[in-house]
Amino acid sequence: REGCMCISSRAFHMHLHDTKRETNVDNSVTNYHGPYLLPYIDLLNHSPQTSPKHVTTLRRDTDGSFVMIAERNIAIGEEICHSYDVGSPTSQNESNNSFTSAQTLQTYGFVDLEQTPIIDFFLEGKDKCADGASSSTDAVLTLRSSITPAVLTKSEVCKSCEELSQSTYITEVRNLMQQSGMLEEGWEYWDLPSLSSRDGTRGDALNNLPDELLISLNASLPDELITICCLNFLPDETLDELLQDEDNVLLNAEVLEDFFLGKLVLQAIINAVKAKLKSYKVQVNYSDRKEDADATALLRVLNEVFENENCLDSSSLCWGENVASDARALSKLKSSNVRNNPGVDKFLYGFVVSLEERACLIEIRKKACDMIDQI
Repeated sequence: REGCMCISSRAFHMHLHDTKRETNVDNSVTNYHGPYLLPYIDLLNHSPQTSPKHVTTLRRDTDGSFVMIAERNIAIGEEICHSYDVGSPTSQNESNNSFTSAQTLQTYGFVDLEQTPIIDFFLEGKDKCADGASSSTDAVLTLRSSITPAVLTKSEVCKSCEELSQSTYITEVRNLMQQSGMLEEGWEYWDLPSLSSRDGTRGDALNNLPDELLISLNASLPDELITICCLNFLPDETLDELLQDEDNVLLNAEVLEDFFLGKLVLQAIINAVKAKLKSYKVQVNYSDRKEDADATALLRVLNEVFENENCLDSSSLCWGENVASDARALSKLKSSNVRNNPGVDKFLYGFVVSLEERACLIEIRKKACDMIDQI
């Protein structure tokens, strides 16, 4: 296992970079993207492309060779730094694709702690909402588009749908439709199907959808997410009609224009994201780690930096519950003098990835909230 970790944290994953030179490209070269072990190149320190210290970016040529070209003049004695968090473009007309923090961590074993716009994302809206759910468009745009996406599983979404179908929310929506005269205008509601067992056509359609859904920061509601919710709420006859000509179906945001279905789907998404966000909470008691000297030392360092942000009492530490306070703690931890503790950077790597994932979840929840208010 240690050998595998040693290789994976030093290996490169590269797509071909088209050059103007005419070459006959072997398919075996184009279809393999790594990992590659490149001695000496992996000795270079990292510097982001936006930094003045940046010198070069590794490229993979069409003949399979690897090339590093100076992208600016280099002074005598200057350190040569390479951008590890940038993947080689697949063609000459494409821009470089930045790795997410999670991809950089998985591939090279570190996260660029100098590039953490996620802090500004949460701190800009800290006075608007205690849990950071209200973020401004400007804050979103300042983040790189390749921020680590979050994952919602199909089982998490289905569980949210099942819990919603058993709640008073259904009755509230039906009463609203009755009292507002929507039924006289042609709007409808229906008895929800039993979700205790999802079999038959409904189960088959759900099985055809992915088990995990990637939630990106600037993306709209994924069609797969909408479809999973619809498959939990649509009546049998409507579902049979949808699937009569094909084994699977993919619905988009247009179905949310139906008042009853739209309210249910969007509320289920909001609830699923809320539950997912709670899963990021971590509480550690010092007494549980007293036998581990390194862990105890790290926790005490974190306690000093977090101060009153997430510290429950003198014997425990909590984070992952409030994104604004976590962002403040991350900002302090980055600039503190405790970075010489070997465990602090490793903690920061996971902490940055966690905040990026939560940013994606909060944004998708905000979009669902905006949409449900407009129905």
